[in-house]
Amino acid sequence: MTRFDAVLLGLVVASSVMLVQTKHEARLLYLAQENQNRRSMRLDVEWRQLQIERATLVTQDRVQRLAQEKLGLAPPRPEQIIPWER
Repeated sequence: MTRFDAVLLGLVVASSVMLVQTKHEARLLYLAQENQNRRSMRLDVEWRQLQIERATLVTQDRVQRLAQEKLGLAPPRPEQIIPWER
């Protein structure tokens, strides 16, 4: 085997090792991307559920019922209303 053949063989082996390493890194990056996509979907579902819960908690009927039950508030009687004029 000549020196040129040995150098050429070394370059082929080095190239093969780099190819395997690059493919491995690409697979790892793909798996990381898939994990992030799944996490993003879970967070999106959770966000939608929180939005629905928030909309339920701040309805006018619920706020008024809680104000009456927990705080003892009631709508003002007509004699308690004082019109404000500019």
